[in-house]
Amino acid sequence: MIQTPHEFFFDECLKLGVHLPSFAKYAAGMVFFPKEIRLREECRDILNRTAEKLGIEVLAYRKVPVNTEGIIFCLKVWTGD
Repeated sequence: MIQTPHEFFFDECLKLGVHLPSFAKYAAGMVFFPKEIRLREECRDILNRTAEKLGIEVLAYRKVPVNTEGIIFCLKVWTGD
């Protein structure tokens, strides 16, 4: 990501009930968590504790919608589904 899509983030945070700071007062990250719930929660906990130690506030997590149309075969091979 080269530019911060502030308006998009603002709208998504509204949907999540999260107050987004003003432009350039926050950062965004992308994390790919495991599918297994126990492992996903463990990873999220590690990320939250690490952020807290560094003085970073995690505002929210968001499941990113995925459009698999046209890549079904590749996705099935890659994910094993």
